[in-house]
Amino acid sequence: MSGLSKSRIAAFEQCPRRLWLQVHRRELADQSEGAEALFAIGNEVGEVACALHPGGMMIEAEPDLAQRWKPRRAS
Repeated sequence: MSGLSKSRIAAFEQCPRRLWLQVHRRELADQSEGAEALFAIGNEVGEVACALHPGGMMIEAEPDLAQRWKPRRAS
């Protein structure tokens, strides 16, 4: 899984370390069937969002999601 998603934003907002583990050490995650279903729905939402905004830009959550959200200065 790469790129920005609802589940990654939620994980970051809950705990930045949770997001790090989710991305880099997925084998340590204890996920229920319900959590897996939510991730699948989140992935579907992401695919629809990308289809609706083909000229958009994917914002990566690493290494610092808050830093990525800061507007860029015009050159």
